[in-house]
Amino acid sequence: EGRRGGEGAEDKEGDERGALVMEAWELVRNEYLYQDKLHAMHLPTSGPLSQLAREHMQCFDKGVTWDAIGEAVKAHRFASDAESHNVIRDMLHMLDDRYAVFYSARQLSDLVDGIDPPATEVSSPAGVGLVLRGGWMTSVEVEDDADG
Repeated sequence: EGRRGGEGAEDKEGDERGALVMEAWELVRNEYLYQDKLHAMHLPTSGPLSQLAREHMQCFDKGVTWDAIGEAVKAHRFASDAESHNVIRDMLHMLDDRYAVFYSARQLSDLVDGIDPPATEVSSPAGVGLVLRGGWMTSVEVEDDADG
């Protein structure tokens, strides 16, 4: 309906970005252990979430609830991946919980590769396994595929 060629793709990307932010919001809303933290929060004074709140919420200065943040997120159109990722980071930062973090797909891939690098032709997978029975270590198993 009166859209130019590229606008449909941009709308779809914006919808996907919004869905990602809402997925993060819902995950915290439904699964976060410290639910009491979600009832009286203070927005950051600057950053993407602060700007989003100023655009879509009336009383953001007195503290907000997680539900109010969700409503503001639903009303917002995300223009870039960076914006949506930064809003998620800001939302999680509001929890003041060092274990609530967001990694972009690239950051997560780099983290996993740092912990468990992909196998190459030069290196072979190897590992050490501990067998525990009744709370006691009963054996150590060493696997080295280089020996073939």
